[in-house]
Amino acid sequence: MLPYRTWVFLALLSVVIRAGGDELFLNNGLTVEGEVVSLPNAEMVDVKVSAGGMVGIRHIPRNQVTSIRFGTSAALQRSAALQKRRESLGQDGSIAEWMALAQDARKDNDSILWRSCLGEVLARDRGNEEVHRILGHVLHRGVWMRPDEVAIARGQVQFRSQWVSWNEKERVLAQEAKRRAELLAENDARRRAVAASETNGDYMYPPTVLSPVYRAMYWPGTGGITTGSYHSHNNSRISIQAAGRSDHSRWRFSWNF
Repeated sequence: MLPYRTWVFLALLSVVIRAGGDELFLNNGLTVEGEVVSLPNAEMVDVKVSAGGMVGIRHIPRNQVTSIRFGTSAALQRSAALQKRRESLGQDGSIAEWMALAQDARKDNDSILWRSCLGEVLARDRGNEEVHRILGHVLHRGVWMRPDEVAIARGQVQFRSQWVSWNEKERVLAQEAKRRAELLAENDARRRAVAASETNGDYMYPPTVLSPVYRAMYWPGTGGITTGSYHSHNNSRISIQAAGRSDHSRWRFSWNF
């Protein structure tokens, strides 16, 4: 659990990040809140905006901007009011007051202030079940913990984005290692079989090598046309034939092997 001073610092940091307060009204009806950091006559309006604790610069063409209102926006006014309520509670606020402030902070999407208020509730009531449930804590052997803390307390380890027992992890790894060894053995046996058949002269050509039963080729001959073809028999014998003719002769030959 974060100490009180850390929550105060994070809450103040939230206000600093959201500082600026300018509002840009666009011709599509949308409104952009942030701090205008570009020059007054720039063709591109640069606005410093924040979201989820991250700060960036948004570039908006000036022809899309209907008007700009400089000063504190309504969102920043609400944020300032929430911060003022937090400061007024100080160390004496009741659990009900901190819970009410936490609910209002969440409605305003101020997650830092929301968590800070819930932390104040737990600082006053360590066993507050409602807050622990809201924060996603789990009761394990009489102690409220985060889910990862519960898994560690149970002796589990994180394995491929899941919490499992050590034995389950070792079992999965052993199965995968066994399967890899089997595949390597199968590939090795296949290579030895091919090498042995080639040595003995009885190697059978795979069907994928000579899958076409017949192919014909045509190319210009000397003064005529030459044709050729090959075909296989039961994937063991190959026959190649060629023939041609010219203006004054014809010829033909073939190979069988």
